[in-house]
Amino acid sequence: MVCQYEEFLANFSVLSRARYFRLPPWYDGENSDADEALMNSPSAVYCWAHSGWVPDEVVNPLVNFAEPPSNVYLCRELNSWTDSVKLRYGAAPDDCPALWARAAEYAELTASAFHGIRLDNCHSTPLHVADYVLRAARRVRPDLYVFAELYAGGEAAACHIVNRLGIHATVQIALHAYSAHKLAEWVTDARDLPLGVFAARRTDWLIGRRRTPTLFFDQSHDDASPLQHRTYVDPVPSAAVVSAASSAVGSNRGYDELVPRTISVISETRLYRKWRSDDSSDVDCVRTHCDAVAVSSSSSTTETDVSDVDVSTEPDVDVSVVDFSTGLITVKRVLNELHVRLAAEGFDEVAAEMLDNDIVVVTRRCASTQRSVVTVAHTAFHCTATDPPAVKSVVVPGIVEQICLEASVVSFSSGCPEHSDLIVGLTDYRVESHVGISVSDSHLVQVLHKDGASCDVVELVNFPPGCFVILAVKLTSDAVFVLDELVLHFNTWIWDRSTKLCSATLDHIRTRFKHLDTAHSVSREDAGDSTLTSSAAAVFLQLVTVVSSLSHDESRRVLYEAETERHPSGDGFTVYHVPGHGNLTRCGLAGVAALLLEMRQHHVDPGKHPLGVNLLQGDWLMNYIVGRLAACPGTPHKLSAWFQHVFDLVKSLPRCLVPCYFEAVVSAVRVLVATRI
Repeated sequence: MVCQYEEFLANFSVLSRARYFRLPPWYDGENSDADEALMNSPSAVYCWAHSGWVPDEVVNPLVNFAEPPSNVYLCRELNSWTDSVKLRYGAAPDDCPALWARAAEYAELTASAFHGIRLDNCHSTPLHVADYVLRAARRVRPDLYVFAELYAGGEAAACHIVNRLGIHATVQIALHAYSAHKLAEWVTDARDLPLGVFAARRTDWLIGRRRTPTLFFDQSHDDASPLQHRTYVDPVPSAAVVSAASSAVGSNRGYDELVPRTISVISETRLYRKWRSDDSSDVDCVRTHCDAVAVSSSSSTTETDVSDVDVSTEPDVDVSVVDFSTGLITVKRVLNELHVRLAAEGFDEVAAEMLDNDIVVVTRRCASTQRSVVTVAHTAFHCTATDPPAVKSVVVPGIVEQICLEASVVSFSSGCPEHSDLIVGLTDYRVESHVGISVSDSHLVQVLHKDGASCDVVELVNFPPGCFVILAVKLTSDAVFVLDELVLHFNTWIWDRSTKLCSATLDHIRTRFKHLDTAHSVSREDAGDSTLTSSAAAVFLQLVTVVSSLSHDESRRVLYEAETERHPSGDGFTVYHVPGHGNLTRCGLAGVAALLLEMRQHHVDPGKHPLGVNLLQGDWLMNYIVGRLAACPGTPHKLSAWFQHVFDLVKSLPRCLVPCYFEAVVSAVRVLVATRI
């Protein structure tokens, strides 16, 4: 038993040295005594430590893990790369002039050839070294685009590194997600604006970006094949989820061509295959399909022919070339085209949610046109169930106008031909896709529309793992047009004014609106009905009239009334309690308005704040405001009636939009009422 233990220690020592250190090729020491003798000899200069990365929970990413007092190598906490070594730069160029000069020269050469660079393993690179190298590169190209693989642990450390180095974007890799839920979480993190974000105002100019933009890859250059990590049908839906993100997205040919092996950036000597030279007709065909994916922002709608793209491979496949029948090339091209169009047309609001453990729903919305694009993808990270799943349904924020794209894996074979000179992926992998089709022609979903309903229900009737569908949705209810016009009046007369509001301002507004020519007021092209604009103007004028009639005491009661002042009335309206947050500071509008302002200033996602969740789940707060004001005699009772009318419009909207319109109404009314005090 003792002999076996000693043999284990000896083998462990040899393996450990090979993993963490590069020793001279002629050295064959087999024990610690020989290692110690080598380190104390002149040949110690040929003993190098391998580079790698260290989890941020082990060591501070802002500290060089190869210098004292770090014990990363001794404790074997390094995830080493045996194809590279850790260079000792020191604290300044004077510590090793040749090494610093070589690094600067390489950076300058790279910047002269490329407009952007990636800082690989940025979190394990000494910060002062990265700063020096980037300064050298920017001397050659001042507008150099820099994106980094940065896993610095907390946001504070990441923010420090980003600001110090001037990083434009950080890399996120979808293939590293261990579940569909994590993938959806990363799509949410990559967005700039949450779905239903509070409307921007001129007074928000001090509030800027709070996070570094994301460059979202489905697979990076040194990752293993997705076919090694997940099932063979998962690359299709996962690619759709990544493409649905509002951030920049990226990929590589190994993913698109379904290469089932890891393409080593060190040892791979084979080449990617060339494009089929006689495939011009297919190029025109796919370009036509891509054009059909456009999500029009105009009021007019045009009929789109049904376009079916069957990317099945031919029986006799020429593995020396690639074309639109290879792997996922056709589907990825259409997804990329749609991704570019959504960014250009302002689909900036994003939300990602889980329908179950595998089905991801990503919604992108354009607030100015009230259009949305909803991606529903059935991922397959792990072995798929053989039993057919129960039919699930998704409520979309509007009426489904068109199926932008749907695709599913029809069949596949794991066999892959070997080629000595070329990188070849799966050749028997069939993906059936349909571009720009009508709702009735969908092979995967069924859309249910109820008369008078503002939102459609999409049933996933034939939605196996390995498929996705992208829906073009438009919110066409009269309520949203009236509310948008009302918000426009709020911006014009409240938020965009350069002077402070006062009682005289209310009189001025009433005078202007009495002589307002509604035919020339700004309205949506989509509305097509001037009565909607007139209705919004009338609602705003009614609000100003009611507020102008409030006395000083009534205004104070509307805004500030505390809970102790409510008890004598005996009407039961105590201060409103928000589950997960607590009681509001006041019974009046100022209590909820202060919390809404705090959410706006900190860019809080309404769906993640207790107040926003309360508004998403029910109408209790709106009913509280209406009921409390209705219990007050005099003018507040009229204000209650106004709130009842406007909140009825808000309640008819998709629930994801309720918090933003509620905030717009309550915040504006608070400012107007404050002019009466």
